[in-house]
Amino acid sequence: MKTKSLFTRSMLWIVVPTIIISLILMIVLQSVIKDYFRQDSYNRLDSEIGRLRGIDQDKIESSVISPVKDRIASALAIRVLPSKQVNSTFVLKKNDGSYEVLARDLGFLEAVIQEIDVTQDMPFHGETVFEEENVFYAVAQYDQLIEEKRLPSKDVASVYYVTYISEKYSIELTQNVMLTFAVGLSVLLIIVITILFFVFRSIGNRLGHLEDGTKKIGEGDFNTVIKSTPKDEIGRLGDAMNRMGRQLSLIQEEQAENFQIISHELKTPIMVLQGYMDALIHHQYPNGTPEASYEIIMKELDKLENLTKDLIILNKSDYLARNNVSMASLKLEDLFEKAVETLNNRQLDVVIEGYHHLTGDYESWMRIVENILTNQMRYAKSKIIIKLGDSIMIENDGDQIDPFILSNIKKPFVKGKEGRSGLGLAIINNTLKLYHYELYIENTPMGVRYMITKEVH
Repeated sequence: MKTKSLFTRSMLWIVVPTIIISLILMIVLQSVIKDYFRQDSYNRLDSEIGRLRGIDQDKIESSVISPVKDRIASALAIRVLPSKQVNSTFVLKKNDGSYEVLARDLGFLEAVIQEIDVTQDMPFHGETVFEEENVFYAVAQYDQLIEEKRLPSKDVASVYYVTYISEKYSIELTQNVMLTFAVGLSVLLIIVITILFFVFRSIGNRLGHLEDGTKKIGEGDFNTVIKSTPKDEIGRLGDAMNRMGRQLSLIQEEQAENFQIISHELKTPIMVLQGYMDALIHHQYPNGTPEASYEIIMKELDKLENLTKDLIILNKSDYLARNNVSMASLKLEDLFEKAVETLNNRQLDVVIEGYHHLTGDYESWMRIVENILTNQMRYAKSKIIIKLGDSIMIENDGDQIDPFILSNIKKPFVKGKEGRSGLGLAIINNTLKLYHYELYIENTPMGVRYMITKEVH
């Protein structure tokens, strides 16, 4: 199945949840608005009941009760109002238990009368259905008309004032609010989706350029330049990819150069060996005697062996950088003492002061110490000083290094005047970097000093 693009998935991740949340919000909002208008309707009904108490009671004629409906309706100006307004009427409970309603065609009042019969607390609210339409009502007992003898008590036992309002008005308001909200939300969603469309398309295009550049770098075109503006996260990623390409290009150039140097270094002893072997086959002795010729052959074989070992160790340092190896607690002073015993055939004065403990691969650190001492002893005249502490200092009293050679001395195949293969310091430097140490080499008044310090992060 074809995988959707990041642009498509991003739009779906944002648009679909946004639409779902908007629908849920509209449902919740509709319920909240409906509850609000229901409560508002009851508040308006209660307000109408309160308004009745301010009517001038002198307007109510109570001398003759018949016809009661017309007199009270005339006195209180009772009328049926439109659905968006509060309507009101009176319900009279007679002494015989029957009820008289001072309004016409209000069938829902039958439900109100039933509620009056069972409800003790006044006033109260209710809701009923009349002609397929919800009606909210409030009922208050108004026996003041009887108590003030404005209605004869022999005919009327209680008077109830009923205010009511149709839900149609609140439904219309709710629909208008929801329609306005839906239109506003739709416009907002269209604007947001349009903005997101262009934003994600821009991001997708930039990521596409990154993908194309990465493919070219992966195919070996390290000179590829990825457009990396503006300088946001994607731009910085593009810069990092460009830096990686440049570094890979340098590594490629360095490997090609090293390959040429290795070829040259191997070619020299091989050509010497071929020449001597060819001469021996024809019973010719370039150095006069067979023994002298054999000695030259052995020296060239030793050079070839040492070069091969150094190349293996240099590659091993790269291997250690990419793989986990067994680590041990090491005392650097012990390694130096052991190496001095093995390598000090010139009987130089070697002084070891202090101590330095670390964790690492024993074989790697032993090779570092041996290579350092081999270089120091090759050039020292009589003395080598080794000081161990937070940093490691090794200094000899030999001749200073040529400044040009000193600036490149840690690169592979760069040799001093008595150098063997030019790989010793490269091996030391690579292995030290593996353990986050830095090697510095400098000329001093005494001779040459090696400083090894822990990298600062």
